[in-house]
Amino acid sequence: MTDLPDDDWLRGAGTVAVHGLGREGRSLVTDLATSNPGAEILVLDDAAPSDDDRQFLADAGATSVVGPDQGVEVVGDADVLVRSPGVPPSHAVQVAARAADVPVTTVLNVFFARHRPTNVVAITGTKGKSTTTTLLGHLLGEAGRTVRVAGNVGTSVLDLDVAPSALDHLVLELSSYQLADLRGRPSLGLWLNLHRDHHGWHGGGEAYAADKGRIVALSDRLIVNGADDRVLARSRDHRDRAQFDASGDPIVAGRLGVSRAVLRTALESSRLVGTHNLANLAAVVAVGADLGVDPAALLGGLASFRPLPHRLELVHDDGRRWVDDSIATIPEATVAALDAFPDTPVTLLAGGFDRDQDHAPLLAVLATRAGGPGPVVVVALPDTGHRLAIDLAGAHPDVAVRPVPDLAAAVAEADRVTPRGGVVLLSPAAASFNQFRSFEDRGHQFATLARARPA
Repeated sequence: MTDLPDDDWLRGAGTVAVHGLGREGRSLVTDLATSNPGAEILVLDDAAPSDDDRQFLADAGATSVVGPDQGVEVVGDADVLVRSPGVPPSHAVQVAARAADVPVTTVLNVFFARHRPTNVVAITGTKGKSTTTTLLGHLLGEAGRTVRVAGNVGTSVLDLDVAPSALDHLVLELSSYQLADLRGRPSLGLWLNLHRDHHGWHGGGEAYAADKGRIVALSDRLIVNGADDRVLARSRDHRDRAQFDASGDPIVAGRLGVSRAVLRTALESSRLVGTHNLANLAAVVAVGADLGVDPAALLGGLASFRPLPHRLELVHDDGRRWVDDSIATIPEATVAALDAFPDTPVTLLAGGFDRDQDHAPLLAVLATRAGGPGPVVVVALPDTGHRLAIDLAGAHPDVAVRPVPDLAAAVAEADRVTPRGGVVLLSPAAASFNQFRSFEDRGHQFATLARARPA
């Protein structure tokens, strides 16, 4: 693949191919209207555009090319291909582009080449990165800093309403998809954790870990989770590394020690649910300290923070709490969700798109809850829920399991078996794509079904 120059190369491109018309793809098409109005824009996608997309493309003067075969035919004529984060490098269109010596890059690389920001805080991790990114941006703003949050959560970097140079801090959430070929250098990187996920996109577990671990080489300064052995091992050679660790008391927060009671009190006064957020708070305090913000000043803004949707979000209360944790797409996230209700009967709605996740951590927790004060009934959804049901029947037959065909049946079964004072928890431990457009779609449908239950 041809290397890209380090200047704002996009301004001189005659033909720009945009691979995927998601949020970043649309932001790039809009940006080209001002950064390179004379460019020919080819939008390549496997799926036909919606009516709204067709109007958007027509207004931008862009040409839509639908289907991988058609994309392969035209991509060789482009000066550059800008891929959307969700499209893997193994896609036939990108393979064809590289074979034709067409540079392949991303919106983030366009942004870093254009602005060369020196105030970026980049956050990654298998789980917790959206909450931590949004929380850090909020608390820094409440402490008086000028901040914007962008990247994998919220705003595309090309849609920022101010130049990066006008900010004290630009906080970016980076997925493994975005880190895989990132060329920019964050001033400060934060690595929250590393679990099994997205192996299909990256081509295996080691490749996923290596792409996630690029945060180490790219960041001038680095803060990592001291309680995660895999993260520690992959970051040990960084020249300027600090840690956060919420597993003991005092809690480690960068180069500070913070009383566990202080963080727990702050957490209990907030809208955040679940003890796993102690680690997120420790990470945020560590970053704040690195940026020169006193922990007390930082935590002072916590009470006004509104958690993101689909993350242990209470969506209905009829004497039972109906909780949407649709963001939980791996077993470890579901374990953390169950830990938020340790002594409460829980009806767990679990199951989704099968990415060959290891259910062992979840099986162990379900087994320990079977005879305790907070028993769990598992309502098992296709596809992985049915595999989970088989595993439980073989290893832990005392755990109650109710297989169902879809979410509507799951909500009806939860309504039937959940006692007053109990919790109905949608925390699937799996991705959503077998029956839903996204985890957000799954969460919205759950909330709608829950609220529609007869009193």
